[in-house]
Amino acid sequence: MVKRRTFRLGFLLLLAAAAAAALGESRVRIVVISFLEHRVQVELPPPPNDPQQALRWTTAVMNAPVIEGESIRTQIQSDAEIELECGSALRLAPGSELTFNRLRLSNDGVPITTVTLHLGEAFFTMQDADSRDFETRIGGGVIRMPDGGAKLRLDAPAGKPASVEVLNGQVLVQTGGLNETVHSTRRFEFAPRSGIRLLSLLKPDQWQLWSKRRDEAFQRAVLAAGPKPPAQFSASAPNPSSITPTPGYAPDVVQGLFNSMDSKNPVPGHPLQGPTPPVPHCAHRG
Repeated sequence: MVKRRTFRLGFLLLLAAAAAAALGESRVRIVVISFLEHRVQVELPPPPNDPQQALRWTTAVMNAPVIEGESIRTQIQSDAEIELECGSALRLAPGSELTFNRLRLSNDGVPITTVTLHLGEAFFTMQDADSRDFETRIGGGVIRMPDGGAKLRLDAPAGKPASVEVLNGQVLVQTGGLNETVHSTRRFEFAPRSGIRLLSLLKPDQWQLWSKRRDEAFQRAVLAAGPKPPAQFSASAPNPSSITPTPGYAPDVVQGLFNSMDSKNPVPGHPLQGPTPPVPHCAHRG
């Protein structure tokens, strides 16, 4: 089983490297599934040498790298968390599906990420260093965070309009040729041909509380890690209002912090797979 998982991780990294080389990018992104529970599945893109290969859903693996074109879905009573290099987390409640449409690193070291929430409920805790080139597609609109990190609740129910609640920070919403800034403690849905429509706030459900507990656990891991040498810190500090005020660690340190959140109580059947390979320093936000 360990050999199979090791082979799969290596294969995924080779796919990502090949794609990056073809596009002229200088580095491979390392984004991983940092937590999963029960039935979580992934669908990988076809290999570059066989673009017509049929796609299929397979069981997700803890700490497996995520590559461009990959989709992740949670079944009933299942949840998952995807970790970005500089401390951001994308969390999926049961019955959700998310695709990483773009997952690249430019030649000057800036990560470029685009995700689409097709279905379900998700919670994003975005740090500054991950957010400025991060784009979310949901319900016919696009959400960006040009002003820094934010916390979002995204709902995409089947057959109903999608909605987004800005829990912290602010976002730029683009839909139907219109641009609008939405601030903290606002919830909206995309209205056809008329931009967005403000809605009343939702009562926090068990998955919003779960996401909050994960944020708090990460914060405790940051504090427990103590001071780090200057080389392990990013040149870009997040906003003081950020949920995690000290995630200036280099990505490999951040990934170790995520791992420490579950090392004492790993999910049965999904043991931690050891350290994640180092990735570019988070100081691309000077």
